[in-house]
Amino acid sequence: MKNRYLQLLIIAGSFFFLLLLNTPSAAQNRYFEESEKIFAAAGVAEIRIQIRPDYLAYILAEENEDSDSLFTATMLFKNNEITGDTLENVGFRLRGNTSRGSHKRSFKVDINEFVKGRDFYGLEKLNINGEHNDPSILRSMISWKLFELAEIPASRSTYAALFINNNYYGLYVLVEHIDDEFVKARFDGPMGNLYKCLWPADLTIPDQNNYKEVSGGRRTYDLKTNKAADDYSDLKNFIEFINYADDRTFAQRIEEVFNVPMFMRFLALNTLVGMWDDYWFNKNNFYVYHNLRSDKFEFIPYDYDNTYGIDWFNIDWAARNIYEFGNEREPRPLVTRLLAIPAYKNLYSHSIDEFINGIFRKADQAIYLESWHTEARLFVQIDPFYSLPPYNFTYNGDWENALTAASGRHVKYGIYDYIDRRIATARSQLRTGPLPLQILDLTVSNEFPVIGEQVKISCTVTSNDAIDDVECVYQINEGVRQVLNLARDADQSQAGAGEVIWSAQLPALQKNESMRFFLRAKGTAGAWSLFPKDAPGDPVQLFATDEDITYPIVINEFMAANDSALVDEAGEFDDWLELYNPADSSVNLSGMFLSDNPENHTKWMLPDTSIEAGGFLLIWADEDGSQGPLHANFKISRNGEFLGLYAPTTEGNFVIDSLSFGPLWANVSLGRVADGGDKWDFFESSTPGFSNATTGVFENQNASFTADIFQITAPFPNPAKEKFRVGIHVKTGEKVRLTVHDIRGRMISDKTVFSKKNAEQFVEFDCTQWAVGLYFIVAVTNGERVVKKITRLR
Repeated sequence: MKNRYLQLLIIAGSFFFLLLLNTPSAAQNRYFEESEKIFAAAGVAEIRIQIRPDYLAYILAEENEDSDSLFTATMLFKNNEITGDTLENVGFRLRGNTSRGSHKRSFKVDINEFVKGRDFYGLEKLNINGEHNDPSILRSMISWKLFELAEIPASRSTYAALFINNNYYGLYVLVEHIDDEFVKARFDGPMGNLYKCLWPADLTIPDQNNYKEVSGGRRTYDLKTNKAADDYSDLKNFIEFINYADDRTFAQRIEEVFNVPMFMRFLALNTLVGMWDDYWFNKNNFYVYHNLRSDKFEFIPYDYDNTYGIDWFNIDWAARNIYEFGNEREPRPLVTRLLAIPAYKNLYSHSIDEFINGIFRKADQAIYLESWHTEARLFVQIDPFYSLPPYNFTYNGDWENALTAASGRHVKYGIYDYIDRRIATARSQLRTGPLPLQILDLTVSNEFPVIGEQVKISCTVTSNDAIDDVECVYQINEGVRQVLNLARDADQSQAGAGEVIWSAQLPALQKNESMRFFLRAKGTAGAWSLFPKDAPGDPVQLFATDEDITYPIVINEFMAANDSALVDEAGEFDDWLELYNPADSSVNLSGMFLSDNPENHTKWMLPDTSIEAGGFLLIWADEDGSQGPLHANFKISRNGEFLGLYAPTTEGNFVIDSLSFGPLWANVSLGRVADGGDKWDFFESSTPGFSNATTGVFENQNASFTADIFQITAPFPNPAKEKFRVGIHVKTGEKVRLTVHDIRGRMISDKTVFSKKNAEQFVEFDCTQWAVGLYFIVAVTNGERVVKKITRLR
């Protein structure tokens, strides 16, 4: 058996970064790699919109300020990373709420409304915010930066100078749009439901149980993904739980349905920046996302210009009690019930303390604020809308002094004064106590037990609180959930200071049985902590087997940066990997899994297909299963990551083959030098669907004939849409057989020509009936063999 002893270990460190963060690394997702060219670039970007004057007049007309109608336009974008990219047929419209009635409007650019499937450095939409309430044009920028530094899933932002029809419209804040690409980049697993929650989204039971209730012409909880299904049952179950669960059940199971530790971290930072136009005070401006991997809801912040002392309620937000920041006259069940549990209230306090002694310190924030203030100076000075009503901000007064002085009216603080007062009052109000327990690790004595074998599990628990209970919640096959109590282990020799090892014997599994389980632990402060962090949706799994099962299939070659080398049947240049069967008989792949995450062995199940003896199978890693059964639900990062092939769950779900790799170049594959062998190397000429061995097969892209015996030219044109031709040259004059094969090795064309002795001749192929994709032309004569590649486009 493989892996007779398994240890799942999380290294101890800061409480929060141990257990709470459930965002995949940026290296796992090309979205971050591309979009960072927009949001991480220094300086002020430039956005130029060209739009028909009558379209622009309609957008800006006062009577149309509530319209979301999109109009076609052309966008040019450039910054210090992007020299100047032009997109035609983008959608352009107004966005926002109160800004629609201001002189300085906010706008949205829709990249793929009129050109389906298109993105701009990973982004499908751009939010161009005027920040008309904020004389500093800094408040949302610093708020988003703090969320990033705290590793809380939230939008990124940058400055942009906006021009429309060559007229300067002022300095704007470009804010990352929250959509399916946003959540895919931050949460692993299938696409769940994403809800945009606007006033009056208080998470109470809606009137007549109508979770699709409409307010202000749009749904209060507006579903942004999986719209065709329009299924709100998950949101209904979540809201009913936080409203109806009794106190004991709520404390025990809230972390099974909601990412509480991350939310408490968010809530602390939200309070410090003084964001009142939020869920807690104003039942407004947030998203919730149902993370299908963990089966928990995630909370995502939204819209942060009303912060750092901006006020419309005559409330001093810099001094407001950190435990009573919300609206005490209205129900907010999510926050109220969480803060009623001492451990979660203490966790909130712990985050407040961490931030005011870390990223929220004035000196830390000033690094960004001073830099942005300098970058923005010229752009604000000539901003044509900055000084217009209703606020009549002045450059020399309001903007120049925005860091140190209030502007009056709704701007009650300069940013630095707000930070000083908020830190001082928060510190005076702060009350601390025992935190939720931490389950640091899990040890399983046998990952693949044989029939009837008992498995011991043990875990290390630590906290500044006394430990009340440690439990294992398990389920055999699809049976009911059961609870097993753990006890203090007799051997505490491996426990560190403040740590206790707990253990138990799991029930023995019978043939073909599997067990899914997770751990939970409770201290006297009342909260139940879970392990692993993505439980219960992604628990620990055990499988019983009765023999040492092996599979011969290997990952043989892959390409993580397919910029222009190989197109799939949809005409797209997507990542790919190749499986190889070195056995002397066919192997069925049904039930096996591929994954780019070593912690998720069941990420993508292979279809019911087989690889013949010595055969190959190409898999597209493009996150687009709609294109066919051989399209996986993950991509391969060109920055390097992990690939694994796993056995079916009925056979133990063990690792069949896996590898980790570093950065790869564009259009270069990494493959085994000998098919199925141990040695890997880079291939500038990849061989998807064919042997990696090149003996007797070569590809010469030169059109000149230099071979002593036999040569064919590269196909022309390549890529081709309707027809292409190749040239052949045989010095001795022989019969030449030309066959064309698709990516799976199936022959789709067969021609035989009689070559002229020592002369050039050309053979034409009609490819109009071929599917879009890569093909191989194989020329054979007198024992010699040459292979060329041709790509067919629409």
